[in-house]
Amino acid sequence: MNELAPVVAAVDLGPHLERLVRRAQRLAQCEHAPLVILHVVGRDPLAEAVNHFDYGELLLDELADPALGAEERARRLLLPRLTPLGVSESAIEVLAGPPARVVSERAERIKARLLVLGSPRSRFGSVAVHAARHAPCDVHIHRHE
Repeated sequence: MNELAPVVAAVDLGPHLERLVRRAQRLAQCEHAPLVILHVVGRDPLAEAVNHFDYGELLLDELADPALGAEERARRLLLPRLTPLGVSESAIEVLAGPPARVVSERAERIKARLLVLGSPRSRFGSVAVHAARHAPCDVHIHRHE
């Protein structure tokens, strides 16, 4: 296996983001591998996530700027949560598309050695099921307590 093959942590903006990233950091350290944090912007508007996790109206106003693309809005939500964990901005990738497909395709493209996901919100979470079937590498599903 390529020594530079990264561990990829596919994250959402949910309340378990930091715990998932800390787990992925430990796994990457054990593998002596770089860590890539991947967030996929699906078709649902980010404003719904902002309201759901109560980031406040000032942030929502800033994110509503039509000049910002969905990827940049997501990056602005991720940075303040990931920087305190020691994640560099260059380790964060934000892509657009159907999350399940994009996660597996990106893992394949960068020859990931491990894909780390959070536990699905439902018993049949589409990203987790798709990754288990189609990811080009091992898949670690971190259970939220």
